[in-house]
Amino acid sequence: MSINTPADQLPQVAFNPITLGWVLKRSAIGIAILTIAISAMAWLTYASIDPQLEAQSVEGEADTSADVTKVNLRF
Repeated sequence: MSINTPADQLPQVAFNPITLGWVLKRSAIGIAILTIAISAMAWLTYASIDPQLEAQSVEGEADTSADVTKVNLRF
């Protein structure tokens, strides 16, 4: 006659070890998420640049009527 304890009556759960396939799948998912996030950030940054504002600043830099002081630096 054996004595059963309450722990013996619980259902047994099989432990799945971490395999190479599991690591590769998780890595692929992580790389895909990072690629999408960085691509979206780059596109939003590019889309936020105002071309008219950029053209105005370039035209403003081309103004040669301003006084310029030349400084010779010697090291």
